[in-house]
Parts: sequence; C-alpha cells; structure tokens
Amino acid sequence: ASPNVAPSLAPELYTAAVAGKHAVVAARGDQLLDLVSACRGVGFPAGWKAAAALAGACGLLPVPPGRPVDAAGLERLRPVVEDVLGSLATARR
Repeated sequence: ASPNVAPSLAPELYTAAVAGKHAVVAARGDQLLDLVSACRGVGFPAGWKAAAALAGACGLLPVPPGRPVDAAGLERLRPVVEDVLGSLATARR
C-alpha cells in the first residue's frame, strides 16, 4: 500500500541500495518503517486509505462497510505522510 502514498519511495530505496548509497538506504528505510507503523497504528485498512488521501491519491472515505480513520488518527498520520512526501520532493530537486 505504500506506493499509493509515496510512489517514489520504494524505487528510490532500491536504486540507492544498488548504488551502494547506504545512508540513503537507511534514511528511506526508516521513512518506510515510519509510514507503515503510522498506518497500522490507526487501523487496517483505514490507516492506508487515510494516508493515501493525505497524499492526494484518493478520497478519505473507504468503501462500505469500511470505517474511516477518526480525526485523532488522521492527525497522527499527517506529520508522517508530510515528512515522507516532503523528503522525497526535496530529494528530486
């Protein structure tokens, strides 16, 4: 599900690993772990749906009978998603 939130994260992680850029691998790996942990922490699959919505990939409401993440969960996800997306955008510059 992480490619729906941050499509370039996994390819950047792979490219850095192949190139032997260990610091980049460590940083991207940490971001991936943070993203997975945050999404799982607010519930599955609603956490992934909410993270994808925060990233602009889809709407917030899941298909019934799914239940959306509550406001508190959304606010816990927001900084993680923003950090990952901001870091990836900075890396592309």
